[in-house]
Amino acid sequence: MDKTNEQLGVRTEACSEIETITAQGELNATESFSRTSMSRYMTLLFATACGLAVANIYYTQPLLDSLASEFGMSNSSIGIVITITQICYALGLFLLVPFGDL
Repeated sequence: MDKTNEQLGVRTEACSEIETITAQGELNATESFSRTSMSRYMTLLFATACGLAVANIYYTQPLLDSLASEFGMSNSSIGIVITITQICYALGLFLLVPFGDL
């Protein structure tokens, strides 16, 4: 029971500190955060990396017939391989993107 009261005391102190900061005005509350921006080079690098990562999944679609004959697979089997690749990419986005909010 005492442990819970200690935790509540910490939370109360943290809440009162936040209220004090916001009571001083919006400008003072946002000053504590550092504002950084990316350079144009980094923005271009990230945009290129994202574009290539997404395009990489679709590069094999025009080659499906060639891949099927090269590996001795039927067209439906090779299509499933590409579909699984796209599903796994979407699943990865679904699971990893929320970590960017942490």
